[in-house]
This record gives sequence, C-alpha cells and structure tokens, in this order.
Amino acid sequence: SEKLSYSDFLSTLHVLEKVFFRYKSICGKSATKLNELYNKFIMILDSTDQMQIDNFKGEAQLLLDGNASDELFALSLKEKLQYGNAASNRKIKYFLWTLDLYASNPKPSELVYDLSQLWIEHVSPQSPKEGDNSLPPERCNYLANLCLLTPEENNRLSNHSFGWKKEEVEKWGVKNEFITCKLSRNLFNDY
Repeated sequence: SEKLSYSDFLSTLHVLEKVFFRYKSICGKSATKLNELYNKFIMILDSTDQMQIDNFKGEAQLLLDGNASDELFALSLKEKLQYGNAASNRKIKYFLWTLDLYASNPKPSELVYDLSQLWIEHVSPQSPKEGDNSLPPERCNYLANLCLLTPEENNRLSNHSFGWKKEEVEKWGVKNEFITCKLSRNLFNDY
C-alpha cells in the first residue's frame, strides 16, 4: 500500500479478494498457487515500484480458468451457499455483502461494514401464510431468494409475501426511507 496509488491499491485488493473468494472459499482449492501468484507480483512491485495490475488480473484469470472454472464455480455456489447452516450462512452473508460493495462502486453510501448488523432474509417467505403465492419449499433457500437487511428492516418485512414486502418498501420510499443494502433495495424496487 505504501508503493501504490490509492486506486491501484484498491484495484489490486479487489482482484485478490474476488479471486480468493472464488478460488478458495467457494471452489475449495488450496491457496498455494494463489499465494505464489501474489508473491510473484509483490516481488515485482518491490523491485520496480510498480504494480502490473493488468498482468496480475490476467494471470489470476488464468488460475481461475484452470482450477476454478465458471462451471465449477456455479456448481460450488449452489452447493456451498445453501441457506440453513451457520457456515453456509456466513458465506452467503459475505457473498451478498461483497456484491453490494461492488454494486455501490465507486463509493458505497450506506454500506454496513459490521456483518453482524445484517441479516439474511428470504425474499419469498420461508414459512408462507396460507394462500400466499410463494416459491416451492425446495427452492426457498436458494441464493436467488435471499437478500441482506438490517435487523430493523428484517423485522418490518418479516415473513410476508414478496408482493406485500414490495408494497411496504414502496411506502418507505415515499417517506424517504430506503433499504440499506443497495442490491436488496434494487431487488424490491426493480421487480
């Protein structure tokens, strides 16, 4: 960080973070090759005082292509990001939070950095009320049906149908109240 501009440092950090999440956290690969890649570019930085970000991105992509392909990543996401157990829920929360961070680029306006202050909420309710038009139970815990809310937002939206939640969020907007996480806010505003 001492040798790079702020934007180059953030760019390097973002590449490393995204690659690590996909390569190690989701695809379960050993961090050895990723560590070797990182060390290679740190040595270049130390000797030249320049970070070859495009080369770093290119070699990181080659590492992913060879060891954590799109197909493996998609399959592993379905396996490892199933709502229901504590380890999986932590990964879901981190994944959704990271997506929110990048969706808020260049600067998140209200990003919650303390992940304990965010809850995972089912968009279509987990335990629907009689007559609710909801997802089949086997699809309820899929990543596509999950979003992040603060505890207050979660309590206000609770176990209602998506239609009810959407109407409620629209009422909040009239009062200049908005869901904290951008992706969750977009989900309710765009559908």
